[in-house]
Amino acid sequence: MAAGDAIEEAVFDPLIKELDTKVAQLETNAKAQHPPTRKELEIFVWKCGRVVRLLVKPEASNAREIFWSECKGLLKKCLIIEKFNPSSFTSEAVRPDIVENDLLEMLRQLTRYTSQRKSGRIAAPDVVQTLELGEARKRKRETEEEEKKQKEKDDAWQKRRDQKFNSWAFDQMGSKWDDALSDAEEECPDKKKNGSCAYGRQCGFCFRE
Repeated sequence: MAAGDAIEEAVFDPLIKELDTKVAQLETNAKAQHPPTRKELEIFVWKCGRVVRLLVKPEASNAREIFWSECKGLLKKCLIIEKFNPSSFTSEAVRPDIVENDLLEMLRQLTRYTSQRKSGRIAAPDVVQTLELGEARKRKRETEEEEKKQKEKDDAWQKRRDQKFNSWAFDQMGSKWDDALSDAEEECPDKKKNGSCAYGRQCGFCFRE
């Protein structure tokens, strides 16, 4: 899409480089078993949001504004977007339930997403992505997944039901009525009952091959 092409050089490459640096920093701290304090974590999260916005510059063009809205969709895993202010740090803008691993995973996801936007594997949306649109897409995915799971359950239940019925029917019927030849010595039922056969040459008992 043209919007994606227009911002590639100016945004995608510097952003990926910055995200890679932050991911490497967190991974180094994790290997050294040096977890951040809560205050350090909050500041790091806020700085991540700030640098992403500074590099994207959403006010510069509609394409950049759209991409910033996409980034917010991932940043909200650690940031409370409604309280986030890139000009001023506040602890209230950071989700209270996150830990260092949550931040690391968020940055990895944002790096992958940005790389896929750059390559074109993910197309640029036509409009700014609001939280409402994101929630609507999430609900749609959840509904589709639930419907798929329910269909698989229904199909499995129907298959078991058919197998059970077929097994019961075979037990009741044995082989089909025409699978075996009649007993060579068996008397025609119609003749036995009425004294004569009403089927003539069509009777399988009176005229056996």
